[in-house]
Amino acid sequence: MTEKRLPKGISIRKDGRYQARYTLNGKRYTIYGNTLKEVEKKLRDAKYEIDHGIYAKPDRITVDAWYKIWLKEYRENVVRETTVIGNKKCYLHVKPEIGQMKLQAVRPEHIQRVLNKMKSEGYSGSYIENTRQTMNMIFIRRL
Repeated sequence: MTEKRLPKGISIRKDGRYQARYTLNGKRYTIYGNTLKEVEKKLRDAKYEIDHGIYAKPDRITVDAWYKIWLKEYRENVVRETTVIGNKKCYLHVKPEIGQMKLQAVRPEHIQRVLNKMKSEGYSGSYIENTRQTMNMIFIRRL
């Protein structure tokens, strides 16, 4: 039986999940994922952010700080200007509720609270859905 060699820095855990380790400023970080591709992508994204000076320690960055990075790196110059304007309008409802929270501390109920508040304030279902999709894109890109 031949075993498939894993890339450098990636290993498989006893529970079947994959993990990747990297070191930044003398401190070791670990990324976990269910598939090899998922871990490779997360590791590649982390290395890109480190190389381009936009990396922030996952335990210290706020939602607001991550939103600014996400907007600059993943939206501007990638999508149309009107899409970026729409993302900014949607984020105006997110910022007061969870903007100052640590990114790692945000849970689904916090996001739902934002959407529920928008509904109680009378926003349309499509606008609430756009806000949900914007938040989804923001949080999908985090490590």
